[in-house]
Amino acid sequence: MRTRLLVLAALVSVPAVLTAQAGVGSPRLPSRGGVGQPPLQGVPLPPEIPAVNNALGYHRSRWSTEAYTLVSAITTIDPAGGSARYNAFGAGTRADYRLSDYWSATADFTTAFLGGSTSETVELGSRLRPTPRASDIRPYLDVRGSYTHLHDTFYLPTATAVPVTGPNLDLTQVGRYARGVGAVAGAGFDYTLTNSLALSTEFTAGRHRMDAYQITGNAPLPGRNSYWMNVYRYTVGLRYNPTTSMHFAHNTTK
Repeated sequence: MRTRLLVLAALVSVPAVLTAQAGVGSPRLPSRGGVGQPPLQGVPLPPEIPAVNNALGYHRSRWSTEAYTLVSAITTIDPAGGSARYNAFGAGTRADYRLSDYWSATADFTTAFLGGSTSETVELGSRLRPTPRASDIRPYLDVRGSYTHLHDTFYLPTATAVPVTGPNLDLTQVGRYARGVGAVAGAGFDYTLTNSLALSTEFTAGRHRMDAYQITGNAPLPGRNSYWMNVYRYTVGLRYNPTTSMHFAHNTTK
């Protein structure tokens, strides 16, 4: 009887010892938040890329304005075949409304008052910027329609003058007022200086159909009272885009 009890105790104890030995050093599954167990901790997110962090930290207005100086080379072509060329210096302002990250609508107002003519223009159009807004250098293309008012002066022979090839030619100064419409196309780029300011430069070319409507001076205007005018313009200015700083805790890099 005693021998049978010893054999039975040995059979019961051997599986328990084997199970305990197999569990030594084996991994355990994490607790699922039971009583007395700490909750699972999430993995911390890495810090944001500085460029992304800065982009998220500022909100740029859709509106921007620009003030610039301009130099224009003007050529007028008379229907009779004559032409005149002169330069003009002045200034302009531009309002820009961003429609998307790449397209914007523009309105320009210019005046040129130094040189061989005095002119004012109103130009409405669109601007394409093919690069992302975060770029320091952003090239662009412009297409605009233009309304121009012009006052220029030129010389015509008097009624008693000898032919143009003669040695004693008499000339009289004539003032011409004209207005007309045309198209302007150009290309340039912005260079970022600060979060709100950028240096802007552009070269444009335009062609206008002008109609003269008033003449001053003793000599009458010969031929038709309309002519073509070509304008090549170079501008340099500063563009201002209002920027609001946005402070978010999740944008802070460590």
